[in-house]
Amino acid sequence: MLDSNDLKMKLESIRGRDYIGLQSLIGYYNYNGKFTLNIHRVPKDPYAPPHTGIYRILVDTKKKHIINYNIYSKDQKIAISDFLARNFSIASRKISRTGRGTGFSGIISIHCPGQAIIQRSSVIIHDNSIEVRFFIGLPANGRKINSQIAQEMLFKELPKIVELSLYHENINYKGLKNHINVFEDSIFLRKKLVEIGLISFIANGAILPRKNSLSDKPMPKIESVLFSSPKSMEVEITLPHAGKVKGMGIPKGITLITGGGYHGKSTLMEAIEMGIYNHINGDGREQCVTNMSAVKVRAYSGRYITGTDISPFINNLPFGKKTTSFSSENASGSTSQAATIMEAIEVGADVLLMDEDTCATNFMVRDKKMKKLIKRNEEPITPFIELVRDLYHGKNISTIIVLGSLGKYFGVSDKIIRMKNFKPNDVTKQAHKISGKIPTKKI
Repeated sequence: MLDSNDLKMKLESIRGRDYIGLQSLIGYYNYNGKFTLNIHRVPKDPYAPPHTGIYRILVDTKKKHIINYNIYSKDQKIAISDFLARNFSIASRKISRTGRGTGFSGIISIHCPGQAIIQRSSVIIHDNSIEVRFFIGLPANGRKINSQIAQEMLFKELPKIVELSLYHENINYKGLKNHINVFEDSIFLRKKLVEIGLISFIANGAILPRKNSLSDKPMPKIESVLFSSPKSMEVEITLPHAGKVKGMGIPKGITLITGGGYHGKSTLMEAIEMGIYNHINGDGREQCVTNMSAVKVRAYSGRYITGTDISPFINNLPFGKKTTSFSSENASGSTSQAATIMEAIEVGADVLLMDEDTCATNFMVRDKKMKKLIKRNEEPITPFIELVRDLYHGKNISTIIVLGSLGKYFGVSDKIIRMKNFKPNDVTKQAHKISGKIPTKKI
């Protein structure tokens, strides 16, 4: 293994040379026992995308200056690595500067974590070390190596980023503990859902709307309507760290979310959809969880389908085209939606999520007037409304649907939630009375 002085000498020797000369830097470099830099792969062009370069930092966790932690479970290991990835991302944005040459010159970065706590490939915790995988945009003027700025990046900025993100003295241990606790509570809550027959839970006081359409961060609390469960659907669960929490429990079966436009139907559905992930402290949805096998289903005109059995939904196509092994390079809205459902069933989904805004109308329902004009034997599509209960009875697959204009679904739904001014109301009895029949319960 070489040391950081060897790396300096190499940089000096290729000053002003063509960018390809950076390939000579590949290797391991010890930074005075503080950490090791592994330059594994260097892009051959300063304009090459960041993912084409592979750089690693390795720190020995037995060293006193490195973060001190104890791992008692796989979940804690995931939470700690996620926390450190966020630390490194914050530090790199604070220290690194862009615009110091062509292409990606001057950047030191890591994949920026979002609002979910997930298993990271950017930070790996080994038995006695931590490995951080990141990107360095080694600088160039045109396509000539700028060794001066490269040395500034590698010997001033990078050590500072490592110090801020991985050194014991700079770790917010209270924040780390909260990060782990929130993660463990979410996992416990999701497991609890299975025990009490629920597929989703939205906590009272949760902030569901996001800051804007381009951000997954929460809308400021002062501008939000905090979530509040209907009393008829409210359940209480005791979490390991947060203690007792109340919220709306969505049971197995078919649940319809309805209401007027702009009253929060899709906002609630998005929270349910994102509930398959565990959220960071301060996200607003920390205690909003959904069965992890839930799949969002939508129509996707033009998608590619190959060898998929969509015959339960679509059959008797013109010219005798088979649908038991359906293929298309340019699927229609209905065939794409049918294929997505069949694919979800194949991978073991227990919950299907649908929003009418992204569904094919002819796949969801056919009204009486259309049935009079287009006879049953002339229509290849079996509407979803005719099979949604069969999915639940036969395969134990629940469905949550957002609908604002298809009242026919009242009769096949077990639970109907009306969103009004971003507040949910249980209108199941009223909707069933309007539909004229009570849906058959699962035996």
